[in-house]
Amino acid sequence: MLIHPLLSEVPQGVRQQLMRFVELRHYRKNDVVLLTGQPAFSMYCVASGLLRVGLPTDATQRAELITTNFLRVNDIYLSGPLAQADRPNISELTLVAALPSAVYVLPMDIVRGLCTQYPSISMALVDISLERANMLRRQLRRRSTLSAEKMVARVLHELTQLAPQGTRAFSKRISQALIASYTGLSRGVVNKVINDLEQRGQLRRSGDSIQLEESDEYDTLFGETQESLRKIYQQQQQQQASKESSAANYKKPKWA
Repeated sequence: MLIHPLLSEVPQGVRQQLMRFVELRHYRKNDVVLLTGQPAFSMYCVASGLLRVGLPTDATQRAELITTNFLRVNDIYLSGPLAQADRPNISELTLVAALPSAVYVLPMDIVRGLCTQYPSISMALVDISLERANMLRRQLRRRSTLSAEKMVARVLHELTQLAPQGTRAFSKRISQALIASYTGLSRGVVNKVINDLEQRGQLRRSGDSIQLEESDEYDTLFGETQESLRKIYQQQQQQQASKESSAANYKKPKWA
C-alpha cells in the first residue's frame, strides 16, 4: 500500500514495515479529527473525503470555528515541526471532517526518520508547506478584493475540485454555513448569492450535487484573470529589459 505519492521512492519492503505504524481512521461528517490545544504527535494524510482546517475565534469550548482552508485527498497535515523531537507539539489548528472521510495517521517520529533517510520526502513536505502558504495568501487576497458575489462564486467553483461530484459539480453535503465560514461572509449573504446564481442559470441542484455552469469569470487567482496576469508579467519583463538596455548603453561622463 502506497499511502501517499511522496512515499513512492521508498522501497516496497520499507513501506510494508511502515504499515505496522500507520492507522487508518474513519470519520463521519462533522467529526473532530484534531482539536486546538490537543497534544499532536502525528502526520495526517487524507485518504478520502474532505477535512476543514480552522481556527477558533477564542479559547472557549463553544468558540466559533473560522475555516482557513481544506484538506482533500492526498493532502497532508503535519501536527508538529519535523525538527522538534524532544517534546510533543500542541495543535494550534482544528481539523473537522467536512464530509465522511478516511485519514491515514502516521507518528511524527516515524516521519522524521523517513525524512532523514530519504531527503526527497523532506523536500516534498517543504513544497507542500509552501504551496499551502501561497494558497492562504490567495484566500486573504480574495477576501479583501472581491465582491461578495464573486467571492462566493469563486469558492463554489473551488469546491468542484475539493469535493467533486461529477463534472463541474460538488457534493450537496457541503453546507452554506461552511461556505460562509470559509468566505468570511454571513450565511444570509451566501444564501442570497447562491439563489441569484440559480435564478440566472449559473447553478442548478441535481440529486446529491450542485452543478455549476462553465465560466472563465471565476477561474482566477485573486479576481484577476490568467490573461491579465500574463499581460502584467510581460509588461514587467519589458520594463526590466528596458532598464538593462539603458544600463548597458550608459556612457560615463568624462568629468565623472
